[in-house]
Amino acid sequence: MKTRLLLISGWAHGTHTLQPMADRLAPLFDIQLLTGADALNHPTLPETDAILTGSMGGLLALQRPPSSCQKIMLLSGTACFCKRPNYPHGTPERILQRMRHQLDKDPHTLLDTFHQNVHAPQKPSRQKKDAPHPDLSALHAGLEYLQHTDLRPQIPSFPLPVLILHGTHDHIIPLQAAQWLHEQLPTSELIPFNGLGHALPAHAFERVMQAAEHFLV
Repeated sequence: MKTRLLLISGWAHGTHTLQPMADRLAPLFDIQLLTGADALNHPTLPETDAILTGSMGGLLALQRPPSSCQKIMLLSGTACFCKRPNYPHGTPERILQRMRHQLDKDPHTLLDTFHQNVHAPQKPSRQKKDAPHPDLSALHAGLEYLQHTDLRPQIPSFPLPVLILHGTHDHIIPLQAAQWLHEQLPTSELIPFNGLGHALPAHAFERVMQAAEHFLV
């Protein structure tokens, strides 16, 4: 029987962004795909042996690991997305508040800017055309979750091994957030990707997949 692997997308991303990784890993794993929005709507994550995710999906995996889960691999992970008085390694809350306001006024421009920042400092790997109308309710819920979730108190006692891959030029979650997470987790490894940003699978697919095959099998 194959190891069960759950892939969770981040904020404003569908399962299609996970499909290349799923196709590559399918010979080794029994794979399930889940959007971050769908994961947020359920109090628990599906039973699985391992999780591959990042960003908002990473917060959900760290917060709600199923009892069967044995390993978590984070692509651009953090324990707290927003800055706090004693935690400088995040996004100012006012930016999340501004994004929530922009969602109602001009969601497509906001999402275009967000995806450019996701890929920065590289250019987006492909241009999206004729995108469907976004689910504003799900996007608002995700931004609220990112703004208010702070998992730092539970990280020092987190029971599972975690592999963290993080770009040194991530415009969404700074490398310092991954370094903090690595330092506080009981069992973890941090692999920095020099010169890359938030969208590691889009710009370093082979390296990410090799790390996944080595760690998750």
